[in-house]
Amino acid sequence: MNRLRSWAPGVVPLIIGLVALWYFHGVVAAQDPLSNWVVGRYLGVMLLAGLWGGSAWCGGFFVTERLKLTAVPLRERLVFSFALGLLAWALLVVAMGLLGVLGKAMFFAMPLFFYGLGGLPLLKTLRRASRLRRHVRARPPRVFDRVLFGLGLIGVALIWVNLLTPRNLMYDARWYHLSLAEQFAVSGRVYRLDEGWFNGTMPHLTTWLQTWSFLSPFGQLFDRLELAAHLEFVVFLATLASLPVLIDALLPRPRLGSSWALRFLFPGVLLYDSSLGGGADHVLAFWAVPLFLALRRFWKRPTTAHGVLFGAFAGAAALTKYQALFLLMGPGLAVTARVGLSVIQKARRDFLKPALVTAGAALAISSPHWALNALWHHNPVYPYLSNVCPSTPMSEGIEPHISEVAWQPKGTTKEKLLETAKATLRFGFESHDWDTFHGNRPVYGSLFLVAMALLAFAFRRRAVLALGLSTWVAVPLWYWTQHQDRYLQAIAPWCTVVVAVVFAGVWRRFVLARPAVVGLVGLQVLHAADLPTLPAHSTLNAQPVTEVLSLLSSNDGAAPEKLIDGHYSISRIDKLIPREAKVLVHEVHIHLGLQRAAVRDHVQRQGAIAYSVLGDTGSVIEKLRSLGVTHVLWTPTPAGQQLIGDDLVFLRFTQHAVTQVQSLNDGFVVGAITGTQTPKPQQVLVLTCTTEHLSPKQLQLDWHRLYYSTCETPPAVDIATMAANEDVVIVDTRRYPGRAPLDGSFTMLFDRNGFNVWSRKP
Repeated sequence: MNRLRSWAPGVVPLIIGLVALWYFHGVVAAQDPLSNWVVGRYLGVMLLAGLWGGSAWCGGFFVTERLKLTAVPLRERLVFSFALGLLAWALLVVAMGLLGVLGKAMFFAMPLFFYGLGGLPLLKTLRRASRLRRHVRARPPRVFDRVLFGLGLIGVALIWVNLLTPRNLMYDARWYHLSLAEQFAVSGRVYRLDEGWFNGTMPHLTTWLQTWSFLSPFGQLFDRLELAAHLEFVVFLATLASLPVLIDALLPRPRLGSSWALRFLFPGVLLYDSSLGGGADHVLAFWAVPLFLALRRFWKRPTTAHGVLFGAFAGAAALTKYQALFLLMGPGLAVTARVGLSVIQKARRDFLKPALVTAGAALAISSPHWALNALWHHNPVYPYLSNVCPSTPMSEGIEPHISEVAWQPKGTTKEKLLETAKATLRFGFESHDWDTFHGNRPVYGSLFLVAMALLAFAFRRRAVLALGLSTWVAVPLWYWTQHQDRYLQAIAPWCTVVVAVVFAGVWRRFVLARPAVVGLVGLQVLHAADLPTLPAHSTLNAQPVTEVLSLLSSNDGAAPEKLIDGHYSISRIDKLIPREAKVLVHEVHIHLGLQRAAVRDHVQRQGAIAYSVLGDTGSVIEKLRSLGVTHVLWTPTPAGQQLIGDDLVFLRFTQHAVTQVQSLNDGFVVGAITGTQTPKPQQVLVLTCTTEHLSPKQLQLDWHRLYYSTCETPPAVDIATMAANEDVVIVDTRRYPGRAPLDGSFTMLFDRNGFNVWSRKP
């Protein structure tokens, strides 16, 4: 009764407020209906991403409790919990996908499962910690802490606002990370890519996490892409939150307030394509802190639980990207060296068994990658080592093109080693990226080498030195394999921790060095101040924020769908072909939005399809039907990615076996495979300095000879008469200028450097 009386005075203000809200809503809705507000869709996406992150935390906390890590400080346990939850999420998606039960129901069932496992225990632990904290006298925040916190928030906001448009997604994310996640969700399963698409057989923990966003029953493609982008943002926030835990573990007290904001001393994260964009780089970077924290626990006390923890994070990193080697090289060398010592020193073999447990855990956790590749493609690292393992598929004529040689050292082995050594000693002071991004301007961050010098000569701490060396040994590996700047994001958390601990230590111990510390940090901040304004976004050709502002200010409720239709026009196919169709995507890298199962024939990026080797329409039909293909998406004009024999065979196939062709009104057409032909050898009449009959395969092999052949006068032939009994005729217009005198039964498929390729009509 007393409580009711205490509430009574608030009834009148409540009624007034509700009436005002009702009236205000009416005024606003009359001018701009709330259904047109894109803000509501963004809020829904953020809510779902937050709930997803919370479910991962709960599920991971359950696993942490099972490992009985009660002696580990709570902050570390919370870091371990989210990391283990993220790993559990990915493994659960794979398990459900292999069982073929990925569907809309799983969008709700999986997070509820994790909340049910660890929600209450985590809540009780956080409440207990909150009560204890009330009795601890906290140091009031200093001005420096507040300034650092504010700068950090600005950095986070600059990254987040770019995520509000799907056009911010990076090229590789739209090419394979997200497109593969979309196809897993559409198919309801994780399946073997029968064409052996090389990009699809890489480590794909990030793709498995993103699959959940495409299971969403809410909204349209715009909302699912935004949800996928915000899942990555949640992981990035978790990375920031974990940084102070490792910094405080390595730095003597007092704690460094708002130290997470020091991550922006490595400001490449503010620029395309090192920023958040739907790829796997920042998911790999997340594992850096829990991996080293687990290594410290394992090193000091090599128990089975600590070994499992360290091995799990090593396996999780390996499941994310092959660049996990950057994180695993240093710790792996250290553990291997200690195992060697324990074997030599027979009295100290207590480390050997936990090390074997670690290795076993890492192999088990990473098995969804290597074991499935071994099962499906007979090669655990397919398509790598195809000359060693009997890889399937790997058709004749396929030469895997996996990495860009532009980002590898040049010259002899000695010259490559010298170039790599120089780059290692200039780390952070040179740019290694496409000129269209930020030119020759170094943007990664330049303070790590300075910190290493201070660590060696001024501020010596063994644990920090171990972290610094683990970071530095990754640099030559990065440079030797694929030295593009964005791949350095994997070690950016370690770089941040080393710089934070060393600079803070020097500041506290050497008053005379403080001006130098201020100058170095200040110069790095000023050097990065204009990075968000650089026109470095090569896929957008503008700042993403301009498009975000356009979306937010639009009073057109269909603006997000119009954006998708204009820039993800492949999504138009959804209205043209059946839901159960399986589409051959020809010469199209970016096929995010297809919303269908797909087979890709990217030249030298898959192992099953080599058109010139297949040779004829009947063989192409037979091959594609064996892959389950029902429809074809292509551009009638070749993109020039394939050689002449491949283009000839493919376009002749579309001419004779693909019907019901419909245009997407963006240069692409889609049609159904309805033709039937018996495979038979195809011969091509080639008229140049010589007159030859060649198979498409031989044509491709002899193309260089044919193109560079020379003659004073070509053979005098009657082209129309010679073509009378031919299906395909290629005329070198340099030797026979003008339109070839072929009758209406032929159509020109394409021109290749002056060679007109003619095919007889069906």
